[in-house]
Amino acid sequence: PYAIHDARIFAEYCKNTLGIPTANIHLSEDATKQMILEEELDDWMKSISDRENKTLIVYYAGHGVPDIKNKNKAYILPTDVRGTNPRRGIALDDFYAKIGDLAFNRVSVFLDACFSGINRDNEGVSEGLRGVEIEAEETAVGNGRLVVFSAAQGNETAQGYPEQGHGLFTYYLLKEIQNSYGDIKLGDLSDRQRYNVSQQATQMKMRKKQTPATSASGEIADSWRNMDF
Repeated sequence: PYAIHDARIFAEYCKNTLGIPTANIHLSEDATKQMILEEELDDWMKSISDRENKTLIVYYAGHGVPDIKNKNKAYILPTDVRGTNPRRGIALDDFYAKIGDLAFNRVSVFLDACFSGINRDNEGVSEGLRGVEIEAEETAVGNGRLVVFSAAQGNETAQGYPEQGHGLFTYYLLKEIQNSYGDIKLGDLSDRQRYNVSQQATQMKMRKKQTPATSASGEIADSWRNMDF
């Protein structure tokens, strides 16, 4: 629920608040594996010149799933892949590695997804989970200059916020972008996301914990907090 709406509004904020030209914004709705890996990563991102002097923002709203047959390895679940066979999806570490190999000056990744195998309706999306959250394997960010903002910890659900018509993580992300006009340090954004989302999560109907996390690749591990959005 709300994933397409979230992506559309995030794209609008990129244009109207962050001032990114329309031609530089790609929006893929109901994205398949081919759309993500070939159309976006290979055909578009690799075609961008002078990447070492440019910033990339990646936003994803949708399902993640653990592979319970492979140490709970985390996978992104495109719309044409079933949760019963996560290895047909996109391994999260491979996703980070492919983006890192593009060698942008900096990449900010926002994942309004969780990898516990439970969706926003508290239902299992992976065979055998029966609505029980499990601990997904921690995924290293890897190479490049990546900062990854995740909606939840490995064993938590990325919840929806029905009253606002958004994912909970995305709602507060948009709010921070709007309030700051995009002029905010990544460290401050991370701290506010963690506080606001975790506080609101415990007041919602299911009263489930949701604690956003931020991680960075080794190259910028000591400097990412002072970087601009």
